[in-house]
Amino acid sequence: MNEHALEIMRTSFPEMEPVSIYKGLLEEVLPRFEAKIFDVVFSMAVLEHIHPQSNFIFKEIVRVCKKYIITIEIEHSSGARVFPRNYREIFEKLGCTMVYHEEIKESCCELKSYTARVFKT
Repeated sequence: MNEHALEIMRTSFPEMEPVSIYKGLLEEVLPRFEAKIFDVVFSMAVLEHIHPQSNFIFKEIVRVCKKYIITIEIEHSSGARVFPRNYREIFEKLGCTMVYHEEIKESCCELKSYTARVFKT
């Protein structure tokens, strides 16, 4: 997240002002949190950009999450900054159970070809 994105959020959603926002690389921010500190961890089109050298962050996501992990990510195509992964395989190997899965075929929100998953930790 960059400062401009945070400013847009503050302007568009002023009711979120009391919410704590952490800005930085996942690789640096996640390890600083206590275990099971968040009820839900949600990612939309972020994890697909994590370089394979930083795959340890998936274990960190499970460590900080108390209840559910929700991912909406591209899993089947790749590009210069997109690293396809099977999030079901990743999170189930880390002890989570997938409770919902949907391949998004049509969308008014430009999410076609994304995969939505919900995992219980």
